[in-house]
Amino acid sequence: MPGKELIMRESGDQLLNPTGAGIRYTSVKDDTVGGDSNGNGAANAPASGDWQGIYVAAAPGQWMQWSNIAYDSH
Repeated sequence: MPGKELIMRESGDQLLNPTGAGIRYTSVKDDTVGGDSNGNGAANAPASGDWQGIYVAAAPGQWMQWSNIAYDSH
């Protein structure tokens, strides 16, 4: 959803195994991970910018750039 993000107050270290195997941060439109989470079948497809990404509040302007983050705008 545009304008939505995950905000980390301190750092990415707050999450347990944030870049581990099987962990994905992706668009609600991405039916390839976890199934049809928005309940609309194939009515829409994920695209870059579907959500903001993972932001670190302790370091203003810092967005996580992990390889398991998809369809974010940062």
